[in-house]
Amino acid sequence: MKTSRNAWATLKVSVATAMLLCIGCTEHSETLVLQPQSPAKENSMAPNLSLDRQGSPVLSWLALDGKNAALMFSRLVHGQWSEPNQVAQGTEWFVNRADFPSVVQISDDLWAAHWLVIKSPEVFNYDIAISLSADDGVTWADPITPHTDGTLAEHGFVSFFADQTDLGAVWLDGRNMASGAHHGDHQAATAEHGTSLRSAKIDASGNILTSEIIDPLVCDCCQTDIAQSSAGAVVVYRNRTENEHRDIYYSRRVNGEWQTGKPVATENWFISGCPVNGPAVAASASDVAVAWFTSANGLNKINYTRIDNQTDQVAAPVEIDAGEHVSGQVGLVLTEDGGAVVSWLRVSPEGGAELVLRYIDSANSAQTPNQITAIANLRAAGFPQMVNYGDQLLLAWTEQVDKTKQVAVTTIELATLRGAAH
Repeated sequence: MKTSRNAWATLKVSVATAMLLCIGCTEHSETLVLQPQSPAKENSMAPNLSLDRQGSPVLSWLALDGKNAALMFSRLVHGQWSEPNQVAQGTEWFVNRADFPSVVQISDDLWAAHWLVIKSPEVFNYDIAISLSADDGVTWADPITPHTDGTLAEHGFVSFFADQTDLGAVWLDGRNMASGAHHGDHQAATAEHGTSLRSAKIDASGNILTSEIIDPLVCDCCQTDIAQSSAGAVVVYRNRTENEHRDIYYSRRVNGEWQTGKPVATENWFISGCPVNGPAVAASASDVAVAWFTSANGLNKINYTRIDNQTDQVAAPVEIDAGEHVSGQVGLVLTEDGGAVVSWLRVSPEGGAELVLRYIDSANSAQTPNQITAIANLRAAGFPQMVNYGDQLLLAWTEQVDKTKQVAVTTIELATLRGAAH
């Protein structure tokens, strides 16, 4: 049944009320700003956020119309969303809450977008499609595929980075898995039969210049994330060992090559399946920050750490949250004062979700968590996105009323999250 506009209006009011009630318990309730309207209309999902070269947020999402899906994006400039632009559309796209498209500005002259295309009746056989734009996202070139294996397998969970003047892409590649197999079909944990982490360098004309394996065996469907540090690009991902330990690893790109992955923390989380819960990364001139979910030893936790760019030393993890209510789906940004903000989801008593933020200062002291909003449907929420611009944070997720989904957005001032040490 089609959701009425009154239902959506009721949702917006209830969300705003919930946010004010949550933040009203802090010292900075007056600083909360609720973005009144999302540029994404009804029947939208899978938001992604990035910053353009001017520091303005770029929101992308999928607009759904029956079997047709369209990749849309809009920029937030001076507090106003631009008219949405369409990158591409199709009826054979793989639409998924966890493996979502993106639109990213790579350089002054290069934009990149990606989405996923089903290649066979087997729903988990899909390829990556990448399109480039040289005119600020107005027009987009015919899509290319960064992997050339031609196998019917999973290819997804893409992260983009600037590789000098070219586009760098990192993704999870299932070419070594049996045709039609996916993360729900348990196979022995070996590089010969598992998912790998791969990368390609692509020029502005869409030519694949280089291709390499970063890690031959990784978790099948946990998101990757990437950041540009002063020492080069850094990718974070969930590794997989042959004895089924699935901890978070990172790899640096040095002199045009990816280095052997190293553990962010050795937690030895044993799990014979993919938790669909990838890490988040952000970088400054001095170090790299990482946030992630783990359930090692049967305890759900959100952890946070920083890695020195010069020594590669990893600091002792800071526990952000723990308990059976912790769902994960983390986000992470660094702040101008040397601190960081971690976002994640908790399972609410009603079966929905709570979107929570926590500020960590430059001395790695975590402040009191702030519940930002209640979300009606945990699964539909997907993986909330977060960027910071100026003195504000912008967050996006998927809300659902009845069977209708819509991308929701919220802004909040950073000062709201700073308070007495926890």
